[in-house]
Amino acid sequence: MLKYIWKNKIMLILILLALWLVPQTIGLSEQSQTESIVTAIGIDKNNNEYEVSLQYIIPNTSNSPEGLKIVSEKGESVGSAIEKIKLQLGKLSGFAHCKFLAFNDSACEENFTSLLDFFIRRKTNTNNIILINTPDSAKDLLSMSSKLDSELYSFLNNNYSNNELEDFHDLKTVGDYYGSYFSPVKCIFINSVSIKDNSSSSSGNESGSSESTSGSQSSSSNSNSQEPKELENKGKLLIIKNAKKLLTLNEEESDNLNLFNPKVKRDNFTVKNYSEGHLKNADILFNVLNKLYSTQAYFKDGKPYYKINLKLYVRTGEVISQNLTQKDYAVLQEDFSPKLISKMREEVLKSLRSAENNFKENNYDVIDCYAWFLKTRNKELKAYLKTLKNPEEFIKNVNFEYNIQFVQSY
Repeated sequence: MLKYIWKNKIMLILILLALWLVPQTIGLSEQSQTESIVTAIGIDKNNNEYEVSLQYIIPNTSNSPEGLKIVSEKGESVGSAIEKIKLQLGKLSGFAHCKFLAFNDSACEENFTSLLDFFIRRKTNTNNIILINTPDSAKDLLSMSSKLDSELYSFLNNNYSNNELEDFHDLKTVGDYYGSYFSPVKCIFINSVSIKDNSSSSSGNESGSSESTSGSQSSSSNSNSQEPKELENKGKLLIIKNAKKLLTLNEEESDNLNLFNPKVKRDNFTVKNYSEGHLKNADILFNVLNKLYSTQAYFKDGKPYYKINLKLYVRTGEVISQNLTQKDYAVLQEDFSPKLISKMREEVLKSLRSAENNFKENNYDVIDCYAWFLKTRNKELKAYLKTLKNPEEFIKNVNFEYNIQFVQSY
């Protein structure tokens, strides 16, 4: 055996490497002893000062209420605040397991890129950190997610990596932001989550977040049972353009914009006051189970046209009507009538037009319109842009066409 190993040089080298590396590996300290394993980041800006909050794992207790703790510090920049956190904890901050970065509205009103610069320069890959906006306090948002199985973590995990639930939302990451920042349109949407105050049912805890652990800036979120606040996620989207907050869409506006998003395949819409046969003034909810999305860009008579092709796989989800009969239920299991399909198309078209008006009025392009023209009609696009007084308002001058098809699913 020894003779065989001696003749086999590759085997000999592997054995020598193992004898050299294994003792060193065994002697290394645990990661948790030298690094704080950060699971989430919160950034708030108030009065030209940044408050950075890091949520990190407490080893061996990650399944208990004490499993996640929060430490916060303030500084003139994000980096300076994190340096203070390093001194406070006596450890470096490790971002390899960081799930999301939350930021308040004030933090993205001037230069959103400055918030991310510190993290993008780390050796670990921070491109996959999910971005979440809150109009309130990012620190409070972290405090309300004191467990890895909390509502916010469940939402992020299931809608980012779960094959079924990821079709309902399109979560943007640090990498997605930089992709848009260096693109011609410099525009991106980011999910926005609010904090609902239920202080009327609870009193005495104004901070509503955590207990002090070491100094005034360090806190542990372990009192959720007394928490007078709760998360409010209605699917709102924040629009960032040129590294600044442009506007926050309301629930309906955000849902309308999702029709232009090929990644968001599942949704619902309602046809109201519909009458046909035995149905009288019925409100019919339709579930969109899948969406096929394609686009065509072309010029006609020197003007840009952008055609959206939507193929929606839908089923009847709910019917609200007075005096429903057994015959009505039987009809709803049959093929959609031409009249009903026409009403369905009207409803979807109304939502598409509403979203179109919104991004034209506010001059933002998060639907890859410019990018598709640039890719498929490059020469024509460049010639057309020279005719515009402001080429950056290209989206305002595009003529949209819509082709909507329905496939009934049971």
